[in-house]
Amino acid sequence: MILVTGATGNISGHVIAQLAAKDVKVRAFVRDPKKATALKGPNVEIFQGDLGKYEQVEKALAGVERVFLLTTASANMAEQEMNVLKASKKLGIKLVVKLSAYGAATEHKSLLAKAQGYCEVNMRKVGVPYTILRPHGFMSNFLMFAGSIKSQGAFYAPMKQGKIPLVAPEDIAAVAVAVLTGKGHSSKAYNITGSEALSYADCAAKLSTAVGKEIKYVDVPPAEAKKAMLGMGMSEWLAQGLLDLYEDWANGKAEKTFDTVKELTGKDPVTFDDWAREHAGAFK
Repeated sequence: MILVTGATGNISGHVIAQLAAKDVKVRAFVRDPKKATALKGPNVEIFQGDLGKYEQVEKALAGVERVFLLTTASANMAEQEMNVLKASKKLGIKLVVKLSAYGAATEHKSLLAKAQGYCEVNMRKVGVPYTILRPHGFMSNFLMFAGSIKSQGAFYAPMKQGKIPLVAPEDIAAVAVAVLTGKGHSSKAYNITGSEALSYADCAAKLSTAVGKEIKYVDVPPAEAKKAMLGMGMSEWLAQGLLDLYEDWANGKAEKTFDTVKELTGKDPVTFDDWAREHAGAFK
């Protein structure tokens, strides 16, 4: 039995589907079972709980051997993850596979990367067997631009000409599944990227081809980008954390690609061209 947290989210949803397809039993940890309808099926059971409540976490881990640990980016994510780690240590969980972030470090300027860095430190302190996954920017994040692309034929971000190797959520999940069901991954950390570093202008050109209309990338000042994020309902903590990551990306500090997807899954990672064609309908 594998416990998957953040089960109604994008990455964990792929993890659950891929594990279930391999006939692996999964316990999906959800806060709101109404959002978990799509997860129901053979090999999947739903557990309603709150990661902030240790007793519920310990109950969810009963009978579990391995854990895929994903928490929503927030100021209290370290506290939630610590509940999982302490309960895992107590119950003798064989492996906790944590979804962190590319560039995670306690000294990072970004609150997001800093928080993930402290979560990684906690894993080592608690002493539970672990593997850390550090994916780069998700291709699926471009879906957040769908509104302006449909209405204006453009999307806006403070990326300048910086390039990053975006990765598809299903590839991140495939790496997680390979680690969760494989051997020899304990105490290791894997960076997960796509196969090529692209600027947002490159992505705009590829989206234009896939959608069949011209789509432009418009560079905007960080302050303007933050105002838009807050207007979408994003918290100050998350918006500023993202902006600090954008600063790294815009200045060419995160262009390196890694072969993790190919090495661990045996398959080439999804290209942005492939992803754009598959999701073209969202931008029309």
